[in-house]
Amino acid sequence: MSIIDEYHQRRPTFLALADKAERLIKELIGAENARVHSVTTRVKSVESLEDKLVREPGKYDCLERITDICGARIITYFEDDVDSVASVIEREFLIDRANSTDKRAALDVDRFGYASVHYVVHLDQRREILSEYARFAGMSFEVQIRSILQHAWAEIEHDLQYKSKESIPRELRRRFARLCQVCSKSQMLNFAAFEMHLMIIEAALKRRSRFNQRSSLLIRSHLHCSWRRAR
Repeated sequence: MSIIDEYHQRRPTFLALADKAERLIKELIGAENARVHSVTTRVKSVESLEDKLVREPGKYDCLERITDICGARIITYFEDDVDSVASVIEREFLIDRANSTDKRAALDVDRFGYASVHYVVHLDQRREILSEYARFAGMSFEVQIRSILQHAWAEIEHDLQYKSKESIPRELRRRFARLCQVCSKSQMLNFAAFEMHLMIIEAALKRRSRFNQRSSLLIRSHLHCSWRRAR
C-alpha cells in the first residue's frame, strides 16, 4: 500500500486526533491559568501530502515517519508567554527531541516571524491507556508555539511568498523585528511610539502592494492588549 493510499484510509483518525489534541491542549493551558490568543489544529490535505512527497522524494518510506500530518498552533499574547506554554507541553506530552526545535535561538533579527518553538509530540502512557485516547497510541503530531506578533509577521511573509516575486526589503524586516522585540515582552514601553512606527511600516508595504490587512489587525490587537495590561 502506498503512503497516499494509507493516508486516505487513516485520515479520519488523524482528523479525530486533531480534534482531541486541540481540546486537550486548551484544557491543559486553562488549568495553568495561562492566557493565550488561540489554539487551533489542522490536518494536512491529501494534496498537501502529495506535494510534500514530491518535494522530498525518497525521504519517507512509511506514513509514520511523517511527523507533521497533524499539527497544533498555539498563539500567545506575549513572547515571554511562549516559554510558560512550552513548559506545559513538555510536562504533559512525550517530546520527540530529534524532530523538535526552538527556532528563536538560531535566527537573525530580521527573521522574527519564524522565531517559534516547534515540538513533535506523542501522548504519554498515562493517556494512551485511557479508552478515549487508545486509538491514538504511537501517533505523533506537531505543536507550534509563537507570539501573536511573530504570527502576524509570518503571515505577511507567507502571503508574499505566493503573491510577490520579491521579498520584503531587509531593512523593513529588521525595523519591524526590532519593534516587535520591544513590544513582545509583557512590559509595554511606549504604545504611541510603536503605533507610529507601525504606521510607517504599513505605508511602506502598501506602496509595494504587499500589505496584509489580517496581519495588521492581529498586530493592533496585541498592541492594545499590551497597552491595557501595562496601565
